[in-house]
Amino acid sequence: MIGTRIRKIESLTGTIKDELFDLHANFFTNCNRDVFLKDLSEKDCVILCEEGGKTRGFSTIKIHDERAFGDRVLFLFSGDTIVHPEYWSRNMLIPAFAAFLTRMMEQYRDARIYWYLISKGYRTYMFLPVLFKEFYPTPLCATAHYEKSLLDFISAKRFGEHYDP
Repeated sequence: MIGTRIRKIESLTGTIKDELFDLHANFFTNCNRDVFLKDLSEKDCVILCEEGGKTRGFSTIKIHDERAFGDRVLFLFSGDTIVHPEYWSRNMLIPAFAAFLTRMMEQYRDARIYWYLISKGYRTYMFLPVLFKEFYPTPLCATAHYEKSLLDFISAKRFGEHYDP
């Protein structure tokens, strides 16, 4: 049976980290274990998709709790995300991520919450209209001024000189 769970990065065993890297390395080229583990250590949690005691997919998340323009703002950065192709039709990550967002909304009731998505594939981008009423960029309209200001704020903070507004 397929199940999902959310784990803090510091609670992951070496075996789970091995499974995450192996899954990642099987479907991406030029993977380096040390780079992968360093990136993993910089995240706060991981959504694990499992079957038969084995990891079949995962998505890592970094949480930034910030004050911006007088508001408390929670930025959720997605990291590595992979689901074994045999499990694509089962849509394990969508309900797991929705449950994670619900937990964040309950835990951070006084904050505005944004998912900062960097995606190289269309599958992840397709989640946006399923999970959110508004998202940017969208071909339907320009990015709202407040959200553009938040995007510039957190991007400059997160990526420094590498961010080009």
